[in-house]
Amino acid sequence: MFASGAPDLWFGERWPALGRLVLGSVMVAEGLWIRTFGVDLRPQSANVRGLRRRSIPWQDVQAVIHHRRQGTWGVRLILERGKPVTLRAPTTGWGFGAADYERDFHRIGQWWLAHRGESWRPVRPEAPLPPVGLDLGRVTAPGEL
Repeated sequence: MFASGAPDLWFGERWPALGRLVLGSVMVAEGLWIRTFGVDLRPQSANVRGLRRRSIPWQDVQAVIHHRRQGTWGVRLILERGKPVTLRAPTTGWGFGAADYERDFHRIGQWWLAHRGESWRPVRPEAPLPPVGLDLGRVTAPGEL
């Protein structure tokens, strides 16, 4: 980006070159900023670094699960009340980085198991909702309605 915009500034085509230069600068800044996303594993909590920073105590986490969204895999922490917290990293990029993602996913899961504490107990789930299409004792699948 920078290389294509800089020569034009010297040869008179200032506005298109300036636009490319600004766009290239924004893309570089965004790339550096995205690299700050992640999770720091501490003995007491997972410190999530994303658009905002958040500390999640391990004893509040009920599960560490895979999450698939738009062709990429990510990690979610499921909290006591069932609220998911999606981690911005680790992720796969449309199949790229799968080995690193799996390694990091298992590292987070093992860290949670080792640091959730002796007093950790699974929260009893609330009563499940009735199945879709309950009709006089006959349960129908969602596609049969």
